Amino acid sequence: MVSSAPSGQIPVAVAAPQQPSRTAALSPPAPRPRRVDRHWIHTAYWLASALAAVTLFSAAPAMQHLNLLTAPTWARVMLLVATLQFAYIIWMVLVPDWSTVWVGMIVFAVVATMYAMMLLTALVASGPLPLGLPSRGAAVGGWSAVAMLMNGLMVYVCTRVGSTWRKRGETLGAAAAKERSKSNFPI
Repeated sequence: MVSSAPSGQIPVAVAAPQQPSRTAALSPPAPRPRRVDRHWIHTAYWLASALAAVTLFSAAPAMQHLNLLTAPTWARVMLLVATLQFAYIIWMVLVPDWSTVWVGMIVFAVVATMYAMMLLTALVASGPLPLGLPSRGAAVGGWSAVAMLMNGLMVYVCTRVGSTWRKRGETLGAAAAKERSKSNFPI
C-alpha cells in the first residue's frame, strides 16, 4: 500500500502489520556458538611460538641455501618441510582449537619420522648419502638426532595439550547440556 503524498513529496510505502508466527515458538532455539576459554587460546599461541622455534631450529642448516635454483636437494626438501610446518602453525594461530593442536601432533610426528629416517640413513650408509647430503655422516647424524628429538618433544606437547583441552571441553559441554536439560524440563 502506498500512501498519498502532498505535491512535491515522495510517496512512502506503508507496510501492513505482521502477525506473530506460531511456528517460531515451536522451533528449537538456534545453537549458541561455542566459546573457547581464553586460557586455551593463549596456550595455543604459546604452543605455536614453540613450534615455530623448533621449525626454525630444524631448518637452520638449509637457511644458507635460500636460492632454490642453486640449493642442494636436501636443502630444498628441508625448506619445503619447514614451509609446510609454518603453514600449519599459521592455521593453528588462526583457528585455535584442540583439533588443530592434534593435527600439529600428526604434522610434527611425520617430520620427526623424516629426521629419524635421515639419522638411520646417515648411520647405516657406507657410500654417498641420498638427496646430496654431505658425506660427513657424524654431522648429518647428529643434526638429524637433535631435530628428531626436538620434533618428537613437540609431538608430546601437542598430544598433552590437545587431549587435556578436549577432555575439559567435553566435561564443560556435558555440564552445560545437563544444565540446559534441567532448565528446559522443570520437574
